[in-house]
Amino acid sequence: MIQSGVHRSNHELLNDLWDISRSCPLYRATMSLQRFKHLLQFIRFDDTQTRDKSDRLGPIRYIFDIFTKQLSKYYVPGENLTVDEQLVPFRGRCCFVQYMPSKPAKYGLKFWVLSDVDSRYVLSIDLYTGKKDNNIQKNLATGVVLKLVDRLPKNVKQGRCITFDRYFTDIKLFEALLDRKMTSIGVVEHRRSFLPDELKLCRKNLYSSWFYFLGQYMILSYQAKEKKKPIIILSSSHNQPEVFDDDKKLPCAIHDYNQTKYGVDVIDQCIGNYTVRRINRRWPMYVFFNMIDIAAINSMTIWLCHNSDWNNGRTNTRRVFLSQLSIALTDERNQRHSQQSRLKPKVKLALLSLGYKLRSENVENSKVNVYLNPSKKRCYLCPSKPGRKVRQFCYDCGNNVCLSHSTRITTVTCQRCQEKN
Repeated sequence: MIQSGVHRSNHELLNDLWDISRSCPLYRATMSLQRFKHLLQFIRFDDTQTRDKSDRLGPIRYIFDIFTKQLSKYYVPGENLTVDEQLVPFRGRCCFVQYMPSKPAKYGLKFWVLSDVDSRYVLSIDLYTGKKDNNIQKNLATGVVLKLVDRLPKNVKQGRCITFDRYFTDIKLFEALLDRKMTSIGVVEHRRSFLPDELKLCRKNLYSSWFYFLGQYMILSYQAKEKKKPIIILSSSHNQPEVFDDDKKLPCAIHDYNQTKYGVDVIDQCIGNYTVRRINRRWPMYVFFNMIDIAAINSMTIWLCHNSDWNNGRTNTRRVFLSQLSIALTDERNQRHSQQSRLKPKVKLALLSLGYKLRSENVENSKVNVYLNPSKKRCYLCPSKPGRKVRQFCYDCGNNVCLSHSTRITTVTCQRCQEKN
């Protein structure tokens, strides 16, 4: 699945993916097409008899909790963290599908994500499953952020600054984070009751900044455009009215917010470029696909921390990493597979093209015919009806020949050439 995401072929037909003349031979070498179809069709993540029916996340709760607990154990993030929403596209039957017009997909499953800004490492995630008991949840944004933060180890929480957008910004959330020895910064909606009325007014003085201090908090009102409402920032990490000495006189608080708000958006963009998601009608599969995508991003971050000079200066680093990751995950399986007897012809050809050595009883000749004609032609030994069109050709005479009229796997030889030899 990771390999199909690298080549952006996750929406192609499975029959085309398992055709070694059209795509990567890794699929055919790893498992049969029928087995992969059965895995996609019958995979389940819980026992329906012991499932908690009151839990909407019950079909995938067990492995989802295991996955989220492991995220923060293997990486120490930097100073700046960010919390934002992630929308996984899905339009199937699900009672908590969300509509977000600002997102490209519009409809899907909404995840809350806590990530590191500098390294794009996902520290914690949670899935929004809608209202509980058909009641509107109060202080939902505050509860979401605190739930994500409380999953971090105690030594990681202290001294971090969390950035979030206007949906999460609230004075109660800032107080709760200060109790955990964490600072925060975010944009404030104008309808918030704790804002002074004079900070909401549209001012004629362009690029003017008003600062309002209340204990450990700083509220900033910046007039960025004419005849538009000012931008209001609430911060607990700034205690001085600092402004850049340029034409727009941009406050340092807005600059810091702009530099740390994009963490989850970059992760969402990376997942969209090389995703493992396939078309499926079951929403637990999309949660599972998103877990694989996040695990691939985190594994690359940890790998680059230990190998900082790996592919330094290249622009396709993530593509190369995912390609090598898919090969490494299937290497042990293919090593065992290559030593089995009675392998099918196309499986042998796929394993040989990947560089695996077959057992001596499976190899009759050291020559390997890995060259196939780009276009199909009729087998010259088949009758006109039915005439098989194939790409493989005889190594000796060069004529197209089907599997029924050829022998040997490593080197294709037609029956006539075999009789002559």
